[in-house]
Order: sequence, then C-alpha cells, then structure tokens
Amino acid sequence: MKVKNPSLNGIVGAAETTLGVVAGAKLSNGASELIPLENKTYAKLAVAAVGLVAASAIEGKDTLGKLAKNACIGMAVQQGGELISETVQPMLPEPTGKGVNKFLHDSFGMNAPASMGRALGNPFTTDAFLRSPAMGLSETDEPVSEGGFATA
Repeated sequence: MKVKNPSLNGIVGAAETTLGVVAGAKLSNGASELIPLENKTYAKLAVAAVGLVAASAIEGKDTLGKLAKNACIGMAVQQGGELISETVQPMLPEPTGKGVNKFLHDSFGMNAPASMGRALGNPFTTDAFLRSPAMGLSETDEPVSEGGFATA
C-alpha cells in the first residue's frame, strides 16, 4: 500500500465513491420496504443480493457507471449490515453500558434508550428520553399520540 499526497482527481474519485455508496445504502432501505414479503429479513436479503449481483455486472468507467456500481455496493452493504445486526442482537447479553458490552451494543444498533426496544426504527414513545432537556420537553408536556406532544 502506498500513501501519497491527495490530488484533486483522487478527492473527486473518493467523493464519487462515497456519494454512490451512501445513496445506494439509503435508497436500499426504501427498496426493502417496498418488497411485499411478510418476513422483512427475506426482503433485505433480496435487496442485498440484487445489489451484489448488479455491482458485479456494471463495468462503466465514466462517472455515471461508477456511481451506479457504488450505489449497488451500498445497497448490499446496508442490507447485509442490517441482516448481521438482526442475527447478532438476540445473542448479545443484556446491556451494561460498560467496556466490550457497550461496544457490541453500540456496534449492532442497540444503543437506543430501553423504552425504544431493541429494533432500530421504532417510533419514539413517551419516556424520560423525550422529556430530557436536550429534546426541549418538560415533565408537564402531555402526549397527544405516539411520538407527538401537545404543549400548554
């Protein structure tokens, strides 16, 4: 491996790669939800597989080809990561908030407040987290629906 001074072409290339991968990762979340399967694990697996196969089939050397290939890689990485997290989460011990335990829980998306559950993407509920000063809500704010508050 050789490390050299960054060049404008190198920075542009890295930006193209990053943009493609991030765009593909974000769009893959929507794509997996569009697949009409009851078991969302299979939908995520399908999107990851399509991303991987499509990335291996794209050979474009121009900007659009690079973006498309990297978007497909992003799809596979995002959905593959979600599948790994879903597989590992049930195997982890209860959170202690310390050391390796904290690192593992943070790595697999389990660092949310306990009232939010173990799954990512749960809607916020009325709890101490939402009533924290950082959220700008007080103890007297009344919930109007899950995730919403009416203030006096």
